[in-house]
Amino acid sequence: MRKQEATLFGPGEVVVGLISLAGLFVISRYSYLTFHVMAELFSIIIGFSIFMLIWNSRRIIDNNYLTFIGIAFFFVAAFDLVHTLAYKKMDFFMGYGTNLPTQLWIAARYMESLSLFAALFLMGRKLKAGWILTGYAGLSLALLTAIFTGVFPDCHIDGVGLTRFKILSEYLISAILFGSLILMLMKRDEFDRDVLILLVLAIIVTIGSELAFTFYVGVYDLSNLIGHCLKIIAFYLIYKAIIVTGLSRPYDLLFRNLQLSEQALRESEERYHSLFINMSEGFALHEIICDEQGVPCDYRFLDINPAFETLTGIRREQIVGKCMKEVFPGEDPKWIKVYGDVALTGEPVHFGNYAVTLKRYYDVFAYRPSPCHFAVIFMDITDRMQAEAEVQKKTALLEEANRELESFSYSVSHDLRAPLRAIDGFSRIILRQQGDQFDEKTRHHFDLIRDNARMMGILIDSLLSFSRVQKTDMSISVIDMDKLAGEVWSDIRQEHPERELEVEITRMLPGYGDRNLIRQVFFNLLSNAVKFTKNRKPGTIFISSHEGDGHVVYCLKDNGVGFDMDYYDKLFGVFQRLHSQEEFEGTGVGLAIVQRIISRHGGRVWAEGKVDEGASFYFSLSSMPKKHEAVH
Repeated sequence: MRKQEATLFGPGEVVVGLISLAGLFVISRYSYLTFHVMAELFSIIIGFSIFMLIWNSRRIIDNNYLTFIGIAFFFVAAFDLVHTLAYKKMDFFMGYGTNLPTQLWIAARYMESLSLFAALFLMGRKLKAGWILTGYAGLSLALLTAIFTGVFPDCHIDGVGLTRFKILSEYLISAILFGSLILMLMKRDEFDRDVLILLVLAIIVTIGSELAFTFYVGVYDLSNLIGHCLKIIAFYLIYKAIIVTGLSRPYDLLFRNLQLSEQALRESEERYHSLFINMSEGFALHEIICDEQGVPCDYRFLDINPAFETLTGIRREQIVGKCMKEVFPGEDPKWIKVYGDVALTGEPVHFGNYAVTLKRYYDVFAYRPSPCHFAVIFMDITDRMQAEAEVQKKTALLEEANRELESFSYSVSHDLRAPLRAIDGFSRIILRQQGDQFDEKTRHHFDLIRDNARMMGILIDSLLSFSRVQKTDMSISVIDMDKLAGEVWSDIRQEHPERELEVEITRMLPGYGDRNLIRQVFFNLLSNAVKFTKNRKPGTIFISSHEGDGHVVYCLKDNGVGFDMDYYDKLFGVFQRLHSQEEFEGTGVGLAIVQRIISRHGGRVWAEGKVDEGASFYFSLSSMPKKHEAVH
């Protein structure tokens, strides 16, 4: 393979080039006309040679840039040939003077520079060589007609020198070449490295040549000599870029796109091969085998990857080239039909399967890479399936335990009521019938019995309420939270007419949930706030809401006794209390009920507080859907 570091010019090549230029300089001193003919013929031969190479390769060449440039250089060389014949003292076109060859020169340079520029925009497009040739022929005929009929602007006046048009044209041509240079560098990935360098150098030298031709007065001046020498160098660089490269390394020039495609294909194959070897999923390629009626009757393993061996425990030499019935004689024949349908119809399948012969669970995806073939990608999911089965088993046990616990709680709650009523009732009868015979201490003990019996009844009611929350069917609707909070507060306020309380309900966002259950949430939280602000005058409660991340958050804030955040974990537990019964009455079930209700709605409950600085309780509900039921 060619090394990129190889030099573009050998030492001998440079020496020969310098000697040749020196020889041409010497010739110019004796006969400038001879020098001019030799210099122009050099570029003309190269121009025609480029055309010959590209034109004869046009049916197999895949580089549109070269097709366009090859045809363009034929006409550039043709103009240079006419320019040479029209040069002063050649006496081929009598009576035209020095203006004619200069006009032909400018026409050729315009054609060359514009062709180099335009060709870069045609890369990647389909071009018809015949149309390009016809177009250039028409353009050339029009230019020659304009020049020989005097329509084309004058470029040189004997005794005066170059005209303004000629000088400006050289600068414009240089600018076009510079634009070609920039555009070529922008598209450098489209060129072979060596070809790019040679073409860039050729354009730079050509720009220098054009600038040199802006200074001479007579056609035999030094600047004219320098311009022609630079032109020789430029065309030699083009010769090396196109002709030498095209003949010695045609795949780097004429078929570069093909070469790039082949390289991309090799890299793609390497990537897929690496994926095939290193993928963690098992892979197998198969050929379907059909009977005389075209019905699938077996399939053959064509290739497997290392993961296949790891996941199945079957070595490559045991399976590749063999048929399924040979490798797995006890396998269910239904898989022949399943995979046969994939290979014949092209419809992929995805399923989970327990392989009886391998005693493993697999997740399988099968598709058709080509007619009568199918490929299978699979992964071992035995551990996952066993874990899921274990989770399902434990979930079922947990659900059964919850059902038993709820049934137990409910039955115990009901069964305890009878003895409690008996304790309370008989205590009351004893006190009524024989209370005057008891001393003060005994009567106090009977009062304690009755008070604790009533407290036990309240705890049972709370336990029943907690149990019912989980069993209650929910009717989801949009709730007017302002209205609901106001109704709940009105009921609670009537129970405490003696209290000095201030409640502020800001405009709240609507909620989405079960109205009766959310009413219970507001009732429990407001009751708590009233209870724990009994030592404040006034007791203040603020109710507000705001939008969260996909939820609406509601807040109830009070100026009560607050709580210590160190005991936060006990706050929402059943029968958990942060204050003694003597300080604040209650069962310790209210917040647990709130948490269970909000949890059933898919939200969450949390709180913040400080001792003697009040507390804030928050709960969130899902945001309302765009289409909803009526507001309640």
